Amino acid sequence: MKNKLMWKLMLVAALVLVAWIPLGALYSVVAEREGYRDRAIEEISASYASRQLVQGPILVFPYIKTRKVTTVERDGRGSLTERSSWEREEKELLVFPKRLGVDGALLPGIIHRSIYDLLIYEFGGSWEAEFEIAPVALPKGGESYEWRAPYLSFCVDDPRVIRGTPSATFDGRSISFKQGSRLTRVGPGIHAPMEQLPPPTKEARYSFTMKLELAGSGTLSFAPVGDTNTVRLASRWPHPSFQGTFLPAEREVGEEGFSARWEITSLNSTWQQQLEGDQFGLKLVSPVDTYTMVERGMKYGILFLLITFSAFFLFEAVSRSRIHAVQYLFVGFAIAVFFLLLLALSEQMAFGLAYLIAAGACALLIATYLCAALGVKRGLGFGGMLSLLYGALYLLLGSEEMALLLGAVLIFALLAAAMLLTRKIDWYREGTSGPGEKLANEPALSTSVVG
Repeated sequence: MKNKLMWKLMLVAALVLVAWIPLGALYSVVAEREGYRDRAIEEISASYASRQLVQGPILVFPYIKTRKVTTVERDGRGSLTERSSWEREEKELLVFPKRLGVDGALLPGIIHRSIYDLLIYEFGGSWEAEFEIAPVALPKGGESYEWRAPYLSFCVDDPRVIRGTPSATFDGRSISFKQGSRLTRVGPGIHAPMEQLPPPTKEARYSFTMKLELAGSGTLSFAPVGDTNTVRLASRWPHPSFQGTFLPAEREVGEEGFSARWEITSLNSTWQQQLEGDQFGLKLVSPVDTYTMVERGMKYGILFLLITFSAFFLFEAVSRSRIHAVQYLFVGFAIAVFFLLLLALSEQMAFGLAYLIAAGACALLIATYLCAALGVKRGLGFGGMLSLLYGALYLLLGSEEMALLLGAVLIFALLAAAMLLTRKIDWYREGTSGPGEKLANEPALSTSVVG
């Protein structure tokens, strides 16, 4: 049959698609295991501590606004009658800090449940704030204000894990906090009664200090409640992920940890108008996310199949030996099993060690199988090639920012090697049947002449 290699090439392409089927099915396995992990983390967070969003301090002056409302009604005889009534409306005057400073540190930790880990933190911080009160305008005619006892609100998303009793002072006097923020439109938290403060009818300035410790998991965020906000955070955890509307003005990240400083003003934030929205902070992240790494590796699975099957095809073309389709599929399935092994092992141990065991086991299995099918020298050669591919894949997974460049260079190098090795092959001649063709693993026939 003419164009025999062309038919073989089409068969190899079909075998690649068949071998890719179990590899594609692994995506659902990864998604399922990741879902189990997320549910376990949610359960741990619910019983320990969730993400924390800190919003405060805010000085609140509740009052009742009373105003006279006059309406004109027409009676049954067509006469107009004027009726007056008094309306009472409960309102709040919010006073935000003129200047707000937060200085804190995060102590990381890990909670284990089954095979899953949750990264947590213990946060200890100090707050310093200055409040400036401008006199409230006098009520208009027919209106009056009845001022109620003010309070200081401090909102924390998960107040269950506030450690101990916060130590705070307001205008040089010690204050005590109680449960509930009372500012429900902002969020849960704590509050301190301020009965000693006079109504905001005169100019006044107050200072506020507080030391607070709380626990959390996931994100630690702050709301820019002040006119000027300065927040400094530090930790010995070397893998922070800065998140939110604003990034740090300064940051230092190294092997020994990180430090960051935010500078935010009310000119570039709408939080004081909306009481929601803008926030900034960070999340302590694990440098290696098992499921993300496995899923990224599986994206190169089709490349593994193409490279391995292409090497088999070139071997057939150069050596004039034949490799059976079943042998192609066994090797392809072994490559797919590598990713399944990697997923299962990385849930039980460090990703690097899991990768080494899975890659070593699969490379050894394929090399042993091919030694019997193609001979020891050729089998070891293919095993060495796969080992190099596994090593290259590990480098790609470990350098996310350079993955595209490294991947492009690898593909170019492999293509160049294939072109150089086959540059002297006459493909027109190789496409027809020849007399010296033999099956892989088929013993050579020996003849002797008896004279």
